[in-house]
Amino acid sequence: MYNVNIDLHFYPAIPLVPPTTEMIKWLIKILKGWLRRMEQKDRKFMAAYRIGEVANMLGMHPQTIRYYDKVGIVLPGEKNHKNERLYASYDVYMIMIRKQYQNMGFSIEETEKIFNENDIKDLAESLGNKIAENEKDLLKKQYCLEGMKQLKELVESIPVFYKRCFYRVRPPRWHHLHLREDILENTGNGTLARKIGMEAMPLCRHTLGIKQSDIETKEHPVSTYCDLTLEKRYAEFYGFDQISTSFFVEPQPCIYTIFKVDSYDSVKWSYLEYVEQFMTTNRLELNGDVQLVTIANTFEGANDERERYRYFEAWVPFKNKVQ
Repeated sequence: MYNVNIDLHFYPAIPLVPPTTEMIKWLIKILKGWLRRMEQKDRKFMAAYRIGEVANMLGMHPQTIRYYDKVGIVLPGEKNHKNERLYASYDVYMIMIRKQYQNMGFSIEETEKIFNENDIKDLAESLGNKIAENEKDLLKKQYCLEGMKQLKELVESIPVFYKRCFYRVRPPRWHHLHLREDILENTGNGTLARKIGMEAMPLCRHTLGIKQSDIETKEHPVSTYCDLTLEKRYAEFYGFDQISTSFFVEPQPCIYTIFKVDSYDSVKWSYLEYVEQFMTTNRLELNGDVQLVTIANTFEGANDERERYRYFEAWVPFKNKVQ
């Protein structure tokens, strides 16, 4: 308990009128300042540890302690005869509590505010906000882990699907143009899509497209555009679907296969000649643009003969050929 004795000669006269909100805040500020000075004054008798001792007992660098001192996390007591700052056991407690808030995701500035300004209501609100932030970060990590597992399974499935044809339904995805005719989409929305896409990787994929019209009319059709794509639930979480120029592509029955191209070669329809033969044999015809989703770049071969290749998933939409 403190023996309170405030000399009002040092403060402006307090008018004898009903206190306003501003006056109450002013009085609280004065009282807090006085209590902190009293706390520091009383604790000088307990301050017994030099900065190196505190750092060793906490397993921290002395510079970190000095920084906490500077920003007000700890209140050092008197200096000893060597002009060294001395710290009390209470300071060690405050540093450990700072670590508690750091573990919960609070910055130094946020912690200093909690220590010196927040009341119970403010603290509860701060904790609630930080819980929401941590839950979102945790979900991001969970989604990233899902993406890693999906990519691993995809890589491991290459021998199964390589140059073989399967019937599969292409999942619904949100798309945004990344480049067309090798020219990047240089707009604000294009930049935003790339920013969100990089944040969402490995869930976000580069998806090349070969137009159905090119396949039907050109002798050697190649991919002419590339979209960034995210499956529906991931796009909605990251806000990819909220970009005004994003567009949704519905699920569709496809011929599914995996193929590879030389790392520096254009992605041509001719790489999928075996798919075209499969469709002809089974009386199927193309029913939309062909989507080619990147898997990975890899090296193959031995020693000096190693070559780089790019692997792709191919989704070839089809319908039964009209008799």
